[in-house]
Amino acid sequence: MDYNFNLEHPFFFTNNDYSTDTSIKYQVSLPFNWHEVMNNDEWVYQYPIGKFVERQGWKIHISSEYNS
Repeated sequence: MDYNFNLEHPFFFTNNDYSTDTSIKYQVSLPFNWHEVMNNDEWVYQYPIGKFVERQGWKIHISSEYNS
């Protein structure tokens, strides 16, 4: 793999290949009363059907290392 290492710190890098992960290896089904919207290649919205959802909310950033 070809990575561009961050000049500020050797542990951080960026990948030139920003292709969308279309694998289903870690996919989990939503509860039957939830809806999912994918508006582009990066963001996915999930919300309960028939419930009021605030316009502004929160998001989760997940990261891990290869062996975890």
